[in-house]
Amino acid sequence: MRATAQVLDELARLDLVQKQRAPGGDVYRLTVRAIPYFYTDNQFGNNVTGASYLCYSSIVPQRVVWNDAIHVERVARDGHEAQVFRAAFEWSPSPAAAWAADPFIRSHSVILSPAPNLVVATLVKHDSEWQVERLHTGEPSLPRVVDASVWPHLPR
Repeated sequence: MRATAQVLDELARLDLVQKQRAPGGDVYRLTVRAIPYFYTDNQFGNNVTGASYLCYSSIVPQRVVWNDAIHVERVARDGHEAQVFRAAFEWSPSPAAAWAADPFIRSHSVILSPAPNLVVATLVKHDSEWQVERLHTGEPSLPRVVDASVWPHLPR
């Protein structure tokens, strides 16, 4: 609990959350500055518990290595038929956001796993625009910890 409060206080110092005193404890609210980094949905199938988190980097496509033909199939999101295709691409993480340079924040964060750097994206045409419907990575759902030394050592 102490580590959580320390991380939230540091995010408040960096103007990503606003701390408000309340009866029974403090309340933290996202600031406008944090919204581009905030995620809570499971749009791409990689956050099935719907956990809220701030992500300081993103996937940057580097090179398409394969794609299938555009075809029509039933879309899982709303069950209608739409034009769909899948494409595999290599990627790298974007540079970290400036606020993530803080050593304390970095020690309590996760990083995009560097290997394998191949993602298959399902793209669906909604109206006249292609949108990513799902990302398939084949990776475990939890990324690796940047600095494991911050976690307590549990007795065996």
